[in-house]
Amino acid sequence: PPEGRPYNTPDAWLKNRYGIGVWNADALENAFAYVGSKQRVNEWLTRAQTLIKELPDAEATRDLLNIETSEQGRDPDVADLLENAETAKVEEKDAERKRRPSRDVHPAAIAWAALVIQFFVERLQTVPREGRPTHLRLALMKLLEQFSFRDQIARPIRNSIEDRELPQAILNYNSLEALRRAFVAAIESIEIAATIGRPEKERGSPSGQPAGGGGPAAIKLATFLEEVRRCLSSQSQVFGAADRGGLRVLEATDVRGLRFRAVFIAGLVEGGFPLRASRDWIYPHEERERLKRYGLTLEDISPATLLKEEHYFYQSACRATERLYLSRPLLLEDDSETVASYYIDELRRAVAPLKIESVPIRRDYEGNNLDSASTTNELSVALVRQQERHFHRGEKRELQSGPRIKRLLALARNDGFVSNSALRRIEIERERASYLFGPYDGEITDPNLLALLKQRFGSDFVHSASGLSVYGNCAYRFFGLRVLKLEPRGEAALDLQAIDAGKLLHDILRRFFEQHRRQPLNELDREQLRKELADIADRVFDEHERVVPPLNKQIWKIDREIRKILLDQVLLYELEIQHNSSAAGVVPAYFEVGFGGIKSAVRDPHSIQDPLELVRTTFVGKEAMKISGQIDRVDVAADNTLIAYDYKLSTGSSTDDMRSGRSLQLPIYLEALEKLILPDHPIAGGGYYVIRGGNERRNKGLHRAQALEYSGIKATVNSVMSDDDWHRIREEVVAKIWDFLDHMRAGHFGVNPSEKDKTCRFCDFAAVCRYDRYRIDRKKQRPIELGNAW
Repeated sequence: PPEGRPYNTPDAWLKNRYGIGVWNADALENAFAYVGSKQRVNEWLTRAQTLIKELPDAEATRDLLNIETSEQGRDPDVADLLENAETAKVEEKDAERKRRPSRDVHPAAIAWAALVIQFFVERLQTVPREGRPTHLRLALMKLLEQFSFRDQIARPIRNSIEDRELPQAILNYNSLEALRRAFVAAIESIEIAATIGRPEKERGSPSGQPAGGGGPAAIKLATFLEEVRRCLSSQSQVFGAADRGGLRVLEATDVRGLRFRAVFIAGLVEGGFPLRASRDWIYPHEERERLKRYGLTLEDISPATLLKEEHYFYQSACRATERLYLSRPLLLEDDSETVASYYIDELRRAVAPLKIESVPIRRDYEGNNLDSASTTNELSVALVRQQERHFHRGEKRELQSGPRIKRLLALARNDGFVSNSALRRIEIERERASYLFGPYDGEITDPNLLALLKQRFGSDFVHSASGLSVYGNCAYRFFGLRVLKLEPRGEAALDLQAIDAGKLLHDILRRFFEQHRRQPLNELDREQLRKELADIADRVFDEHERVVPPLNKQIWKIDREIRKILLDQVLLYELEIQHNSSAAGVVPAYFEVGFGGIKSAVRDPHSIQDPLELVRTTFVGKEAMKISGQIDRVDVAADNTLIAYDYKLSTGSSTDDMRSGRSLQLPIYLEALEKLILPDHPIAGGGYYVIRGGNERRNKGLHRAQALEYSGIKATVNSVMSDDDWHRIREEVVAKIWDFLDHMRAGHFGVNPSEKDKTCRFCDFAAVCRYDRYRIDRKKQRPIELGNAW
């Protein structure tokens, strides 16, 4: 345990750290999600027991999936962010985002969560699933008492609380009483309904009580709960005490004999006021009258209904002594248009030659006219918007003078209408909407933080190839992911549907090719190779399944078969390209070649512990930058010429992606091969090897036109280039990497995604950065002399 902490034993410290033995909602939710929050209780408990037993011995699987590494060893593929990545297309608009895998949860925390669930299950199982309404009510009330439901609601009433919290506490207490009344009302409703279908002599009194006194027969718990919900929804709660000077809300049937200076009648649409008289062939009027005698009152649909509605409207309209306001919604919740009630036209004819003025009113308050404000909140909005209009060009109609607005804002702040924090947030929004990138756009301006960044990204810091690409895509995402190390809550511990889709495929291909290192596969038996690859895939899947059981065995079985089909297609394509390049003797030789101390248990024996060092000359001397990475595969020809491949599940990156810094892995891998790993070997190029694809699987990358005999790629492919272009693009990438480092040290982590909304599509930080394309584009277009460093 850390020094200075008040823990007597290591066990006490561990219990506090993992929230064991206490009600820690966050820790329990993490454990629920880790095991699988969408599972049924029994399935959750079974999987939890397996995880508790197997999790401590799951190092191999976690290494395979890069779960506990400080830096990712493999560049995340866009398809890794999609559900059903093997079949779904990245460009589809309705592509579903993949759930994030959870970090490991301590087995003791899972065990504690299982105990909590078992406690709740045992209590819930005491409630019978069927019984008389009165017995079900008693069982439910007893269950709420066991959960201390009443005590938790009544505790704030007993204790001294702040005045601002008292209305909420009273509302909660009244809601508890409403729940009890709903139980009673549900019982009475069920008892009345039970008497309807009985013969006259068995019904007993018209009040609804059966003659035998035994009550209705047993009903299901679900039916009783549904009736309780209906009774509960029909009740209303008043938040706070009534204000004698406030607005009175009455029904049309309750205004008779009252007088008001102003009356507002709302909902004047056909079918609302008046009600639409509908024909009911199930319960005609005569049957409704008979049911009413036994205590069951249904909606009145008699022919006199419309006459009653007209009388209610007349009574309501006549209560106004000075002003009468009639309103109706133009659209309903489902965006369907409404028809004005014919009462409005009737009233127009009745008051002629006087006129009824129609004024459309916005649903919200636009804040343009101070005189239209009716609440302190609307007044505050109007003052802020009036002040903002002074800062912009545009319509100045109904705009108050600047000094007056400033004085009114000061008065509003002094009277508490506008808080200091609200004014501060307004200033922040104005700064975000300015033409310059600032501290609220990802710019670090604090000198102490800048000093920490320079220290963190100093000469000893080892950058990862994938991390640099993250910065190239979005500096703000890099800040949240790699600097702050923020992560969304995961789901389903290491479940195959949640992990990166390509990780297991990488391991299967690595194991297969390692067994045939430097062997020409096209000279071996094809069917035997296909069987061998399928067997390796089954072994890898079985290893994963033993460590972490699947959430859904049927889906897991289908996923396995889909991945095996993809692997079989890869093998057939590999046999074809090896046959085409057999003259040069190109064969797979190195797999998962790491450099820079990548934490992975599956590195090639030829991996290098030292990182790649990029060197530049500055005015104070030479400066080195360290980079780590892991190359998926390196093929070697008979004359030792190299070709590097980076596996991708969906598609590779273009040269524009590399030059802009969005995809830096492949150029970095070529630098590492040339300067660090195999410096004496010539390089024919490097490319992306797409696992899910056709004949164009290797069409993207950096391939030298003078060395196409080693790769067998057509000369017309865009990734084929002259030696001059090949070296120039690599030099541009190295310059871009140095530029990224300078920006990191300077605290430039702006909300400026490289491909705009496309970059943000599957980002975990989209809700935090609040990226607005128009706002950012306006900042980027500002001239450099105004201070825009972008």
